[in-house]
Amino acid sequence: MLTVYQHEAIRIPAGVPADMAASLREQQTGGVERAVAEKMNDYVAPLVRQGLPVATILRLGSSPRHLIIEVAQEVDADLLVIGSHSKRGLLDIALGGTARHVSEHAPCPVVMVAPKAKK
Repeated sequence: MLTVYQHEAIRIPAGVPADMAASLREQQTGGVERAVAEKMNDYVAPLVRQGLPVATILRLGSSPRHLIIEVAQEVDADLLVIGSHSKRGLLDIALGGTARHVSEHAPCPVVMVAPKAKK
């Protein structure tokens, strides 16, 4: 399972020493990574409890569509499963922009799933 995430820029007040600013950025980065890893582990926990082997990969980056393709090539993926929802533009309503890009450029078959409709 792959999760691509990025950090929001932290605003450091003017006059804060460079070493302190670097430390604050490092703390933020570590905190975000731990939170994402924990959420991913919670998500795959039911599969792991059933004895299914699940490999998790965290990638930091601002372009999920490109990182998904890159990781699929690195791990020689046989199949990608990706969510197909988006709220960006009319062209992406039926098929999210990232899902559309991945389906067009993936080195393997791609299965797209839509989120459950809320009742």
